[in-house]
Amino acid sequence: RPMFVKALQPDTPTLVLATPFEIIRNGVTVGTVNHHKYSTSPSDLELVTKIHYKDPGALSTMVQTGDHVDVNFVANVKGVCPGQSAVFY
Repeated sequence: RPMFVKALQPDTPTLVLATPFEIIRNGVTVGTVNHHKYSTSPSDLELVTKIHYKDPGALSTMVQTGDHVDVNFVANVKGVCPGQSAVFY
């Protein structure tokens, strides 16, 4: 059965694994944002966010706070894990 990384514990070094249904989220914080078209993200931007390459994307809102963005999904999203990339459309 598929397993995903739920948490990283670098002090021990331990990976905490979970099933896809154990890591359902309605939001995520994304750091190290690479802006290709704009220097910053507009406030309260509505967009589609993909969290894996086969992901069809989910409707979300994004708010930039300093060097990271907070993404809130309209519906719960399965498979959000630490260390993943996110692509915004």
